[in-house]
Parts: sequence; C-alpha cells; structure tokens
Amino acid sequence: MLLRCSLLTEREKRVITIFSRYGALSKKGLAEKEEMSWATAVKLVSRLENMGIVQCIGAGPQPETTGKNPLLYDLSDRNPLVIGIDVAYSTTHLILTNLKKTVLAQQTSKTPQKPSLSELQHFLVEQCLKFIHQNLSGNDSLKGVGIGIPLWLAKGEPTPFALLQKALETHCRTRVRIENNVRNYTMYKKWGGKAFSLDNFILITIRNGIGTGIFYRGELLRGIHGMAGELSHLTVVDQGQTCRCGRGGCLETLLNQDVLYQQYVQQIRKEMPLASATDTKADIRKGLADLFSLAKHGNQNAVAIIKQAAYHLAIGVEALLKILDIPDVIIVADFGPDGDALLPYLHAEVSQRLLPGTEMSARYFPLEQLGFAQGAALLILQKYFTRL
Repeated sequence: MLLRCSLLTEREKRVITIFSRYGALSKKGLAEKEEMSWATAVKLVSRLENMGIVQCIGAGPQPETTGKNPLLYDLSDRNPLVIGIDVAYSTTHLILTNLKKTVLAQQTSKTPQKPSLSELQHFLVEQCLKFIHQNLSGNDSLKGVGIGIPLWLAKGEPTPFALLQKALETHCRTRVRIENNVRNYTMYKKWGGKAFSLDNFILITIRNGIGTGIFYRGELLRGIHGMAGELSHLTVVDQGQTCRCGRGGCLETLLNQDVLYQQYVQQIRKEMPLASATDTKADIRKGLADLFSLAKHGNQNAVAIIKQAAYHLAIGVEALLKILDIPDVIIVADFGPDGDALLPYLHAEVSQRLLPGTEMSARYFPLEQLGFAQGAALLILQKYFTRL
C-alpha cells in the first residue's frame, strides 16, 4: 500500500525525520529517540513498513536487554524516489535520490547557452524523460521532480517558474517544483543535516555572485516576488564597476570568487591578470584554497584580501540582520578547508555595525556541488519531514 506524504500523520513524519537524521534504528532505539512507548514505536514502524517507506534491514550487531540482536529498520532505498535537477551556467546535473538522500543515479549535460523559455522547457523535458527511462523501472515510485534554475535563465519572461512547472508536469506526468538554486542549497543544508537543528538561519553562497537563502520558522522565505534576501545587487559603492544587472557598485562586483582569485594572482603570486586568463576551474579552486590557507597562517597580503572581502560582505550581512533579526549565518563557498579564515574578520566588521544587544553566529562550510541537486529533490521530499 503506497500513500501520498500528505496522508502521513505528524507522528509518522517525525519517525521519518528521525530515521533520516540518525540512520538505522531498532524499534527500541526509535522509542528512546522519540520518547514514546515501545508499543507505539511498533505500530508506527509497521504502518510505515506497509506503506513501503520503511524497511527492515536485518539484525543489529549489539544485543538489547533481551539478549537478542534487535531487528534494525531504515528508510526505503526505492520508495519514494525523486529526481533533483540543478541547472547551472555551463552544466545541468540530474540525480535520482530518496529520503536517505542517497544518490542512486546521476547524469550531467551541457546547459543551453542563453535559451528562450521554450528552449529551456524543451531541454528540461528531454533530459528528464531520458533520465526516467534509463534509471526507473515500472515498480519504482517516482514522487516528483525538483528543479533549481537561476533567475538569469528566464530573464524578461513573466512568471517563468510557474510556466515551466506546468509544462514539465504535463510532459513528465509527475509533480514538479521549481526554485532558484541557492534556495535549494539552503533546503539541502536544512534537511541534509548541517543546519538541521536551526529553524531560522541565513545562508550566503559566494560563487560568481552572492546568493542568499533564508530559513524562517522552518520554511524558506521567498518574498512576494521571490527576491527575499537578494544581496548580489545591493549597491555598496557609488559609481562603481558596472554590474551585469546594468547598475554600478553592486556587491557581487566587489566580492565573488573571480575577484578574490584575481587579487590572489596579483598580490600573492605577483602576476599580471593576463597570466591567469586561461586558468581552469580547478586552478581557481586551488588558488582560493591557497589564499585562505595563507590568511589563516598570517600572510599579510592574504589577510588584507580577506579583510577587504569581509568588509564588503559585512554591509550585506548587516542589512539582513537588522531587517530579519536572524543571528545564525552560514557562509558556503569553494574556499577549501581554511575558508573559515573569513569568519573572524566578518564577525568584527558586522559587530561594529549592529545595534547593541544584536548577535551574530557565523559558520563556514565548503561548497558541495551535489547539494544543489539534492536541495532541488528536497522541494518534493521536504513534505515527508517535520521539525523535531
């Protein structure tokens, strides 16, 4: 018997969330985690097992008080299944995943350059149907497709996400949900575990631009026009460098991974910008990791670059904290293991700007590329989870 997640009770969603959070558990272990009776745990596990959402995976390695090795239960590998799609500048990544967030299959394709809405629709339908045909059988339960799309792909189109969603649902015959990539990554950080305990947090990605996702009271905050927390095009300096949005002095023109890399090339490697013109993404990733490692170990040139980055970023963080009053900030970037070298300088800059009594807690996590597609899948799977 397979039921839609909308028919799950809140208690059943709590059990699913506990399995997702902690992995395989015995019925006794579940009862202890949820602080419920063993009989209730048996009833809930049996119901979810009948739905195909939970499966018995065999006896555990350690005996319980009865002296017997307990049976362990975990979320099903193949029910429900969801496809997550991340549409990025150059590549589009598709994954097949489940409630355990296991990547069961994946595929990468080249993203069309500057597509119209109809071209983007055709591309996504083609990729999705091909992926379904190759990776799902008739016995599989596909619950939907989640997609991450950057706003620049649908520039000038009215309500692009709604139009794409309707078309894709018609062609793929399954539920489709679409959100921008950074909000999907925010969803991944929430339900993927790193921010699991936080019902309110701000996530900021530093890549080609500055992306922002806001979780408030356990839900993504989007705003009326889907622009909540938009920092990339916050004006930081008057008459600054022209931004891709057509205005000048936007935050993303002063702080992004390419700007940091060029500063690294000129001020650390002492090379002219032309010397790095042919550097690959791997070169940039390695250079940024070196920059932050040097800063962490006290290299003055590297510290100066990081301090300047923190100064510019603090302007945006200050605005978000004063407006939203959400103190937990997560910085995500491809800066290597020492990317947290940014945090003390960011904290110092923001603290000078905040009102008395306002606090900020900042954490850094290295970028996980699959997190965007995983977050897209969670647009569908989040309905199975609940706050603990």
